[in-house]
Amino acid sequence: MKIPRLWVAIGASLAIGTVTVFAQPAGTPSAGLAMLVQIEGALNLSAPQKAQFDIAAAATRQAFEATRTRHEQATAVVEAEMARSRPDFSALASYQDAQVDAGRAVHDATRAEWLKLYAMLDDAQASVVKAFLQEHMMRIDLIRDNPGPASKGKWG
Repeated sequence: MKIPRLWVAIGASLAIGTVTVFAQPAGTPSAGLAMLVQIEGALNLSAPQKAQFDIAAAATRQAFEATRTRHEQATAVVEAEMARSRPDFSALASYQDAQVDAGRAVHDATRAEWLKLYAMLDDAQASVVKAFLQEHMMRIDLIRDNPGPASKGKWG
């Protein structure tokens, strides 16, 4: 059980805010972008590392914006389909698959930029990233183990 959680945390850290169709509602402040500011200050980056960090952070911001745009488009498509007397769930599934594929390309490009930065870090900086990820995993566990009232809907 710890191995999948570790991979989730690593994936989240490499491309903070994985790009998927229904990732987060449009306009929601991004905790992932706030995390970038936190980790940057703790790393004491050299000039070349800072340049790569800025490239990776810009890719992440673009990925978040692309996600918001796809979310808005997906909301319109779903609402239009649900307005029909008999929605075509097969069409919605195909649409979602296409959106996931589009998001995958952005995700992969963003992750590649973070991996370039990680390769540039020294051992002390890698330790900072490790500690950051461990703390982030603990937060994920707390949220998972203590879901708020908003997570309990009609069907949950």
